[in-house]
Amino acid sequence: MALNFPDNPSNGETYIASNGVEYTYDAVADTWTGGLATAPSYWTQNDDSDIYVTDTNSNVGIGLTAPTSALEVVDSLGGGIISNVGDTQATDINKGIHVRNGDATDTFNVSYKGQGYFAGNLGIGVASPTDALSVTGDGTFSGDGTFGGTVTLGTLNLDNLNSLP
Repeated sequence: MALNFPDNPSNGETYIASNGVEYTYDAVADTWTGGLATAPSYWTQNDDSDIYVTDTNSNVGIGLTAPTSALEVVDSLGGGIISNVGDTQATDINKGIHVRNGDATDTFNVSYKGQGYFAGNLGIGVASPTDALSVTGDGTFSGDGTFGGTVTLGTLNLDNLNSLP
């Protein structure tokens, strides 16, 4: 939804968007703030036209009316959530997704080129992995593999040993 605020508003002027959100202009701060006409103001728009939540105890929902976390998205159209950098990335420096645990240190990130990083253990089919990589289920590998330590095999099938190159 595009918001078309009036040009040259006066201090205290209100604007009601098509979805029922009422905005009020603050001439001193040069911002529009607003929320649903029946609720307190939760949103602020700064000079750069960024819109942000001013109530830090509130959740933001996209596609639902009662979000249970800081940001919750329900994608009923199946298009997913897209983070797209404006130009082609030559390196893995720029990250498209960051997950952090209370500070600026990533516990998980994915670059725009597709490189992923996990600070802890990764489980595929395993809810609580105990090793750097824990996998439950079948796997297919193509290409060469390198193991720097001991390899332990559960069951080794040598039925096709004669057909190996």
